[in-house]
Amino acid sequence: LYPLVKVVPLDRGRRVEGVATGVVTGGWGGVDDTDVTLFNTASYVSAFDTTIFRWEGAIRVGLDFLSDSPIDFGSHITSQYGERLLEDLDDVIATGNGSTQPEGLINKSGAVSVNWGGTTSIGNYESLMFGIGKAERRAGTAASTVFIGTDTSYQRARAIPVGANDARRLGGTGGVGGVNDYLNWQWMGHPYKINNSLTNAQIIYAILARYRMYRRRGLTMRTSTEGDTLIRKNEMLMVAMARYGGQAERGAVVVTTVTAPA
Repeated sequence: LYPLVKVVPLDRGRRVEGVATGVVTGGWGGVDDTDVTLFNTASYVSAFDTTIFRWEGAIRVGLDFLSDSPIDFGSHITSQYGERLLEDLDDVIATGNGSTQPEGLINKSGAVSVNWGGTTSIGNYESLMFGIGKAERRAGTAASTVFIGTDTSYQRARAIPVGANDARRLGGTGGVGGVNDYLNWQWMGHPYKINNSLTNAQIIYAILARYRMYRRRGLTMRTSTEGDTLIRKNEMLMVAMARYGGQAERGAVVVTTVTAPA
């Protein structure tokens, strides 16, 4: 998910203060001295404040082990922390709680919610797709508009039959590399992103280009061999840190269900 969101680098601060606005209206009908209709500005401007949270990890490694290892183990650990950070960024984009981590799409205030009633059907998926209004489906956002669910949710979508007595799959079952191949991870013309921090009952359809991820500090690694404990144990301490904050720009670009089959 992370490569599809809008990343905004920050130079300083632990909180981003901004505003979001609605859409002004206009219309026809005025002639001569008739009054121009005033736009109601109630709720037109709202706060778009985002807190920056710290991601962290630490490990102690024996110095003898580092010197005897046939590989550059320090670089290996750094690479693993980078992979884990990307995994955790994906998870918070989907399900972050917004209080100790960036706010996830499933928790976005004002997001459109649809009720699936515990079933998987083509009509339910259509309700997700068309829950995002035409005004939000702007040029340049199609590539970042995706379904997000679990492996099980994707399997259930691709298993929807043509009919009650026709076991052929509605989405097709082309061979490897075929247009309708299961391994394309596509559904209804959009990528189907797998994120297992969601439950099977939670499925999201969202424009990820409208998710704003503030990067205060990317992954940094610090090492130390100083201090009584480390010296006596002949160890190195490695600490990984990063600072991010994020949320969707507005609820209208996110459609969710929490009533898909469990």
